[in-house]
Amino acid sequence: MSEAQKDSRRKHVAVLTETTHAAGRNIIRGIALYIREHSPWSVYYAPRGLEQEAPEWLSNWDGDGIIARIASEDAMEKLRQSGIPLVDTIGGTIATTSTPGVLVSDEGIGRKAATYFLENGFTHFAFLGMQDEYWSMCRQVGFYGVLNEGGHKVHSSQIPSFYKRQQGLSWEETTAGLTQWVCTLPTPCAVFCANDDLGRYLAEACRRAEIRIPDDLALLGVDNDTLFCELCDPPLSSIDANHTEAGYQAAAVLDRLMQGKQAEEPVRYIASREVVARASTDIIATTDESLRRAVRFIQENCTGRITVDDVTAHAYLSRSVLQRRFKAAFGQTVHERITHERIRIARDLLTGTTLPLSLVAERAGFGKQSYLCSLFRRHTNLTPKQYRDQNSK
Repeated sequence: MSEAQKDSRRKHVAVLTETTHAAGRNIIRGIALYIREHSPWSVYYAPRGLEQEAPEWLSNWDGDGIIARIASEDAMEKLRQSGIPLVDTIGGTIATTSTPGVLVSDEGIGRKAATYFLENGFTHFAFLGMQDEYWSMCRQVGFYGVLNEGGHKVHSSQIPSFYKRQQGLSWEETTAGLTQWVCTLPTPCAVFCANDDLGRYLAEACRRAEIRIPDDLALLGVDNDTLFCELCDPPLSSIDANHTEAGYQAAAVLDRLMQGKQAEEPVRYIASREVVARASTDIIATTDESLRRAVRFIQENCTGRITVDDVTAHAYLSRSVLQRRFKAAFGQTVHERITHERIRIARDLLTGTTLPLSLVAERAGFGKQSYLCSLFRRHTNLTPKQYRDQNSK
């Protein structure tokens, strides 16, 4: 095919990402959004798993571009050597050093998990990851970084990857090993699972060991794969990694490469969205009943015009005693916690509704739109409109 003929037709793009998990499907969703907003492409995709290799026909394919999310680094290297413009959306030691990439911020996800647990008063922590998975390692680094700064010890376990051929153990073997591990953890303990698959396995291990969730172990996963999260008993809390935005931005980068331009940066990292809290973390990890009452009161009433004095009265403590205990347990003042809860609600309203900012401010407890905008930017480095635009895809 001549260059003139090639330029006159739609760009032919292969999307190689798993359809078995929400992360891969959300990558595809983001790509579709980009295509609808820009010029149409002819897109190849097919149901596949993360562990599958690229189709053999790609070795002789005269296409225009590839967006790939493949666990095998050997397979990624073959795609890179094809000479076809390629954007990586999973990351790895080869891909991230030689291929333009758009990746969710795995270290940022780990930091968010640690901050979430600290804000809920936990003092014991654990991490469950996958061996030989770059994204898992990065999430562990972020998690450990925040906790080590605070002088906290982290227990950990790594299991063979589900996504590498010839490595995965059976369901029973994996669960048996995890059942032994959870019995060694102090309680109450906050356990960060590198993804929702691991959270599902760990929930079953806890059931077999008769360990209560969340009273003994609070479990938090990643990807907010609703099907897997709701299959757990109790339902699994999870961080929304924001793969839809990653897919959108990956398409934007590939579009640039197919025009003969260079990627503006070697790797673009996409910030995660919020923790989607479900029953697996529905606990305030403190034995101080006054603090538990204070936090519950804030959570249930922060959208109203509550003050620190209102919280103090509900906790049955003096203001100075409450402030001292609250800061020691949660690393925040009472006022900071009220603002934090209001920001959380505002984020949910910005991404989950089309309400105007004036109503978002009112429903989140800020009252005036100007007050919302000021505090929101101070806490997120984004205006409410920027946050909505970035996270509503």
